[in-house]
Amino acid sequence: INITICSIIFMVQARQLAAAYLVSTGVLFIGLPFFQNDPNILIGHYINLAVFMSVSWVSSRLLFQSFCRNLEGRMALEQANRLLADEISHHKQTNEKLSQANFQLRHLSLIDELTGIANRRGLRNFISHAFGQSDVPISRLSVMMIDIDHFKAYNDQYGHEAGDKVLVFIAGEIDGLVHSPLELAVRWGGEEFIFLSFVADQLSFYSQADKLRRRIEALSSDNEITRPYGPITVSIGVSTMPVSDETQTGKIINAADKALYAAKAMGRNHVCQVGSGSPI
Repeated sequence: INITICSIIFMVQARQLAAAYLVSTGVLFIGLPFFQNDPNILIGHYINLAVFMSVSWVSSRLLFQSFCRNLEGRMALEQANRLLADEISHHKQTNEKLSQANFQLRHLSLIDELTGIANRRGLRNFISHAFGQSDVPISRLSVMMIDIDHFKAYNDQYGHEAGDKVLVFIAGEIDGLVHSPLELAVRWGGEEFIFLSFVADQLSFYSQADKLRRRIEALSSDNEITRPYGPITVSIGVSTMPVSDETQTGKIINAADKALYAAKAMGRNHVCQVGSGSPI
């Protein structure tokens, strides 16, 4: 019974199991002669004992080796799963960082670095989004084309650092006009800016443009950034037209540009609507 139990309990090393085997075998080997006087029967018992011990030992070791292999396999599998989970977590974090970096790069590619408002690419993205994803139906587009008067001479006289401060100041005033997700302030290039709105009506938009012109002229005299360099004025061309798809926006921007040239031709510091030829 002792040997059988030891053989079944195979989760022990050979040295530990051998001690139990030796004790059991020793007890039987020494004790049998006291209970069996017939030499032939005693020899048979010893033979049976040897066979039983050998079979028990081999069976126990086979079970133990099988258990060890299974245990090693499970441990290797668990380690592989942990490594895989760590790798997946690492890749997930890397992908999240890459996604965040791509978003930031994409965002930066749509923003003018100096002024912090949208650039031309941002304008195209805004227009595509307005027509493609906006829940509000698009029926008209109003555009202001804004140019800083005599900006080249201003830059030549006071330097590019002063010119940059003026650009930032003007951009901030234009950006202050944005009151809807369907409105955007844009640095068109150089000293030219655009403000466009898919929600403003024609009359209020023209009035808004003239208020912007007067506000910039007034603030530039009091603003600590521009005060040392004298008043800043802008010329503005305004256009409002019906629009039904993205391809028509270019025509409206061009119309506002023509109105801007008309405002400049009138002596600058004026707001002109397309085709009017007279300041508001």
